[in-house]
Amino acid sequence: MRSPRILVLTWVAAVSACLSLGVPSAQAEEYEGFASLTDASIPLWLQFSGSSFRATIYEDRAKACPGESASFAALRQVVLGAPTGWLRISYKECKENSALFCVDADLAAKGPFPTCTAITTQAPPGPEIIESFAGTVNFSADDDPKTPAIQFNGAVFSVTVIPDSKNVCKAKDNFAAARNLLKPLADDQSIRITFKSCTPEQAVLCIDTALTGPFKPKACASVGIDDSSSSN
Repeated sequence: MRSPRILVLTWVAAVSACLSLGVPSAQAEEYEGFASLTDASIPLWLQFSGSSFRATIYEDRAKACPGESASFAALRQVVLGAPTGWLRISYKECKENSALFCVDADLAAKGPFPTCTAITTQAPPGPEIIESFAGTVNFSADDDPKTPAIQFNGAVFSVTVIPDSKNVCKAKDNFAAARNLLKPLADDQSIRITFKSCTPEQAVLCIDTALTGPFKPKACASVGIDDSSSSN
C-alpha cells in the first residue's frame, strides 16, 4: 500500500488560493493525498481517514464551493466501489466548513480528479422528533426527591419520563398522579400505556394497569422526556 502523500503548498500559493476563493488564509485548508473509507453506515455522511487526514463529510445542498462534477450520491457510489477501500482524494476549502471534495479510485492515477462534489463538514440538523406509542411495557421507578423518574421498557419502545411542572401538554393529571398509580405495583410489572409527545421534550403519558379489555387510563399526565434515556 502506498503511503499517503500530502500536497504541500508554498506560502505564496496558499495565500493566492485563499484570495481567489475569498477565504482568510488562516482558515482555508487544502489536502491532496490518500485516505480510506472508515464509515459509510449512514447515507448522509462519509468518513475518511489517512495518515494525516481525518474528515466526516456531508452533502452541501447550498453548493458553496464551485467545481462540482458529480452529486454526493454519485461520489458515494465511487467511494463504496473502491476495490481496496483506499482512494486518492483532494480537499479544497472555499469557506469555513465547506469544501470541494474529489476522489479517484485509481490509486496510480495522476492529474485531475474525475469525481468532485461540494461538501460540508458540518452535520445537518436532526429532525424534530414527535412520536407516539401504545402497548404493553414494564416499568421501574426512581423516587429520588431531586430527580424522580419512571422508566418504561417494551419490546420496541423505551423511554424515561420526569416531572413536567409546567403541564406543557395540558393533561388532566401530573407526574405525581402517575407515580402514585404505580406505587402499589411491583417494579417490572407489565402495564399498558399510551405515549404521545406534544413537543420533542414533553409528552402525554396515560396508564392502564389492566392488561385486558378496552384501554381505560387511570391517569394521564404531562411528563418530561429524559434525553439521556435515548441511548438505552
